[in-house]
Amino acid sequence: MLEEIDDAVRAAATEFVEAVFAQGWRGREREAVSLFAIGYLIRQCRPGTVLHSPTQIAIEAAVPGVPQLNPKGRVNKDLVIWPQPAQTCWDEDWNVAHDPLAVLEWKVFRAKTGAPSLSKYDLNWLTRFSRGRPRFVGYAVWLDLARRGSRLVAARVHDGAVEASWLQV
Repeated sequence: MLEEIDDAVRAAATEFVEAVFAQGWRGREREAVSLFAIGYLIRQCRPGTVLHSPTQIAIEAAVPGVPQLNPKGRVNKDLVIWPQPAQTCWDEDWNVAHDPLAVLEWKVFRAKTGAPSLSKYDLNWLTRFSRGRPRFVGYAVWLDLARRGSRLVAARVHDGAVEASWLQV
């Protein structure tokens, strides 16, 4: 299951980066997340796979929080993949009750911003959230529109372990 998510994220990210840099695209974090999700990740939906419906993908969706970091018990994340179509974290009583399959947290760097790096906060949150959730995978992503080396790097987080250079495009 997690391998299918990894494959979908890797394929979408590779296609996304090639298009963004070939077209000279400009945008900030929210525009990049939207373009990635709607233009590329959605194309990875395949019947019979873990990512089988476009409605499993949500932008700026609420997910359960990490108690030490999210006192409200929930937090919004850039891009979320749910186990079921049209799913959210809420139960019938509006309690935070459902875990996502995956969370992608993004950072976009431009010529006028600092050098690209993985967000320590995002990695910490993904690491803490992933512990004890073997069916969850998280990705901390950075996109460098200034072309100072790799164009996109993604760290993969699973069960509390970080693979810092999981993807470099």
